[in-house]
Amino acid sequence: MKIRNWDKVKEGTLLVVTWHDIRSDDRWLEDTEAQSFEPAICKNVGWFVNDDKLNIRITSSVADDGDKSIVVIPKGCVRDVRKISYTNS
Repeated sequence: MKIRNWDKVKEGTLLVVTWHDIRSDDRWLEDTEAQSFEPAICKNVGWFVNDDKLNIRITSSVADDGDKSIVVIPKGCVRDVRKISYTNS
């Protein structure tokens, strides 16, 4: 499911984002193999930070002071987003 209403996703929601990435092959390929070559399917797990018109941002690491690592994924590459139930205990 692609999330259409990103403004309703709360900061800190745990997500699994499946997205397509560029993939290349510099070998000589026959037409049938070249024509069926697919992008890489990637998955990232992280807490929702924010989004804008083109991108979503998630983090998989947050320090005690709030500093965080960041992953920016272009929305056009996103194929699926799943919310994960999580309790910080």
